[in-house]
Amino acid sequence: MNDTTNLTTEYIEKRAKFKKRAESNLNKKVLDGLKQLERCANRKIYAYEDETVDRMFTEIEAAVLAARKAFATDDGESKRRWVEL
Repeated sequence: MNDTTNLTTEYIEKRAKFKKRAESNLNKKVLDGLKQLERCANRKIYAYEDETVDRMFTEIEAAVLAARKAFATDDGESKRRWVEL
């Protein structure tokens, strides 16, 4: 086997690993988490201020931007931030 075949095989394996993990994280964690958060919008059950919601979505948007930037770096790292509402 030559180096090109090894690189192609390695790429295919890494791509499959990425696809499996990314789909799982996106579907089970991110999208499901947002759906759970959406349920908190029911004002018959919960009380909150619009400013709190704005802060919450500002943080979500910042986290999405950080994740996007991580894909543009070689190491794929971003700093995790925790938010207190």
